[in-house]
Amino acid sequence: MREKQHEPIAFELAQSVKIQNQKILYLCDSDKEARLIKNELLLFMNDDEIGYYPEREILPYDRFSTADSIIQQRIKLLNADKTNIKIIITSCTNLFEKLPSKNFFISRKIFKIGNTLTIKDLTTSLEKLKY
Repeated sequence: MREKQHEPIAFELAQSVKIQNQKILYLCDSDKEARLIKNELLLFMNDDEIGYYPEREILPYDRFSTADSIIQQRIKLLNADKTNIKIIITSCTNLFEKLPSKNFFISRKIFKIGNTLTIKDLTTSLEKLKY
């Protein structure tokens, strides 16, 4: 059996991004298809213009077995500066996964090199998180 070819889809997506100058969210049937299209888009676009949001690849009732590399890829895309990203590729399954609110990904305090942190500061921060 031959593998489904996606070159025309990747080419059309790349052309749409360049001609229409708009951002695209492309949903695939599976994570495997999303990876294939992402790799084929690399033939037409720069890597920093493509965002890929992978599936967790676990059983629905198992919340703790996601590979670290997948978690890192997902968080990297969520926290990325999306001004350069022209297209994001993912599977439909990811639409139904509940994510924490946007505030979960934003730091409550910005730390710089040389800052000190006391136990009192940590206790105060934890108390604020409870409410």
